[in-house]
Amino acid sequence: MKWKMVWAAVLLFFSSSGMAQYDLDYNFYFRTGLSYSRSNVDGVCYSSPGWPDIIPRFGNECGNYAEMMFRKNYRPTQGDANAPWFRGQVTFSVSSDGNQNEESVKPENRPNNGGASGTYDFAWGHRELFVEGINLVGQDSKLWVGKRFYQRLHIPMWDFFMMADNGNGVGAYDVPMGPGKFALAWLRHVSGADDSQPFHNNIDVRYTLPVGDSSLQVIAIAGEQGPLDARSGEEKWEKVTGQSLTLFWEHNERPYQYKIVGQYGRGLYGARPDHYRGGWSSGSMISRFEDESFSSLDPADSERADAWQDSYSYRALANLLWAPDAPYWVEMAAFYGSADFGGRKDPTGEELPSRDTVALGVRPAYMFTQNHSAEVDLYWSRIENGMGYQDSQFQTKYDGKPIDRELAKTTLAYVLRPLPFEWARPVIRFYGTYAQWNDKTKGDNYLTSYLRPLYKDKTSGYTLGVMADVWLEEWNH
Repeated sequence: MKWKMVWAAVLLFFSSSGMAQYDLDYNFYFRTGLSYSRSNVDGVCYSSPGWPDIIPRFGNECGNYAEMMFRKNYRPTQGDANAPWFRGQVTFSVSSDGNQNEESVKPENRPNNGGASGTYDFAWGHRELFVEGINLVGQDSKLWVGKRFYQRLHIPMWDFFMMADNGNGVGAYDVPMGPGKFALAWLRHVSGADDSQPFHNNIDVRYTLPVGDSSLQVIAIAGEQGPLDARSGEEKWEKVTGQSLTLFWEHNERPYQYKIVGQYGRGLYGARPDHYRGGWSSGSMISRFEDESFSSLDPADSERADAWQDSYSYRALANLLWAPDAPYWVEMAAFYGSADFGGRKDPTGEELPSRDTVALGVRPAYMFTQNHSAEVDLYWSRIENGMGYQDSQFQTKYDGKPIDRELAKTTLAYVLRPLPFEWARPVIRFYGTYAQWNDKTKGDNYLTSYLRPLYKDKTSGYTLGVMADVWLEEWNH
């Protein structure tokens, strides 16, 4: 009954007439496929031991996922093309393990599922619901209110976001100011896995400056969470504040396209050793917006909260695509991050050392014909001074030595696409993936699958599969 009401509201919203030059826009994305690993069980995906949010996706995707974006434009049909106009957008997501013909959202049918579908074997998600007013505070400016993805910094090589300040909020972007564009937003969300957590509030300020065929964006964020509980209003949590600064250089003209990101964060956006998402992470909290991977700290954890407040981290990433006017291209990426935990101590009382993370990747491709290509994806990562869990306590040493972790992945793929260039979609990939990891990685099991113990005591594994990746776009801007 609940979802019937949601869909009825969506249909009512987008069926209203109004004075609109365009009626309904849409933009769909989805990926689907199947894979298997040893003994013909469900495919294993291999997660880096040092990143907060990433599974390098090429030949390494578990489960099905889709996003459906609908937009209604309200633009005057006559008059000045630069006159103010409005649009509303709603975005839903669906995810599933894809293992049943009829998949249920009912809790009693919940599988032992560690993949993209979350709690149930089929899950709906409500991602965006916002309204924008265009040309209200300057030519081409956008004034908005609602829940949305907010100017995320996407890294295509590994399909993750270096910055994703999403949430419910209000703001304006693309506001003309001097030689560039200005943006200001207030966003907030509940910072834990349930409503009984403090609100996380961000003030997000950005300035984008064109530089020839490139652009430089400066992003400054100030945030606070706690001490009041979002549900009860009671003072239940330690207050933590923080600031972050990001420099983002982007160039999109062929044959070289690149993105270079440098980030620094402190306090709330500094570091926590027990920060978990997709594997024991680098510890960096710079992009932990909307993160539901751990609870906030209550007053009994004041010592840990003080360390969090004093912590800091920095990261740098470069993603380069070389795509000449030829039947081949190469994409490369490199990442380095360091996290200082502000004097936080391990269970033995010893102060934690800083944690350093390195990741490298390269993906060459060659088109045999207009529609057929071969691609190779190579990935390696290392984290120094990592951590693990034993007897419900995090540990920073194994047999008295630091926990340094490594993972390497190789994927060979035969790819079918409609046009001979790197971003042409849809694509169908037939692939084989082989991964290796060291002894200090296997014990904590970074391998995300529906049967996680499959390679738990191993130091290598393989996955064979086929995956389709689809974008369906019909935006009328």
